[in-house]
Amino acid sequence: MTITRYRKRPVEIEATQWHQNGDHPNDGPAHSEGAVVRYFRRPEPEYAGTRTHDLCGYTWHRHGWIDTLEGGHTVCPGDWIITGVQGEHYPCKPDIFAATYERVDVPTSTAVAALAKAYGPMADLDHPQHPVNAVPNRFTAAPRDPEAEQAAEQRAREMADQHEKTARVFAALHRSAEDTVTRVIDLHEQWVAAGPPPLGTSLARWWDKRLVELHNAIQPADQTTEK
Repeated sequence: MTITRYRKRPVEIEATQWHQNGDHPNDGPAHSEGAVVRYFRRPEPEYAGTRTHDLCGYTWHRHGWIDTLEGGHTVCPGDWIITGVQGEHYPCKPDIFAATYERVDVPTSTAVAALAKAYGPMADLDHPQHPVNAVPNRFTAAPRDPEAEQAAEQRAREMADQHEKTARVFAALHRSAEDTVTRVIDLHEQWVAAGPPPLGTSLARWWDKRLVELHNAIQPADQTTEK
């Protein structure tokens, strides 16, 4: 009995990065429940919409849900939705996706055939009916400028870094606002459970105490100290 070595066949997949409902091309419009990535629904208290996911840091109401061949899976903002060889869909984390897959450039012949099927003569630059052939002058590309290209790449990287920093700031502000709402809701539930002030209690002092509690819920002591 001998051991034979085998090599895994290369498999091409289709993938779309998901950030919110409606991002997948097979789903409906933005901010609506899609056919591929659905709304995240879990009845357990630990999955309440204002709580955050330990893995990605986003609140649960920003997540999606996808049905796979192995069962349902959570979709975090930034996950890639892969379409497999059997048409099945499943999520993949961005770091795993980057380490596993590389983009496939569509062959020129395939692209030309698709354009010809969709647009007919307008897809053929040499066709006499194509608009470009009505222009007497042809244009050539400008000579390359390596310094200008490097400067453009540097500006693009700086803009990408700035966008990432801005996104982090907004995410932090969003989480802070959600925490404040949660504290106010918890305080309201405490007030409802405690009921009205006992007989003989000074209403002015009772209301002063409630206002102090509300102020502390909106602006905790640690935030006041930081300022």
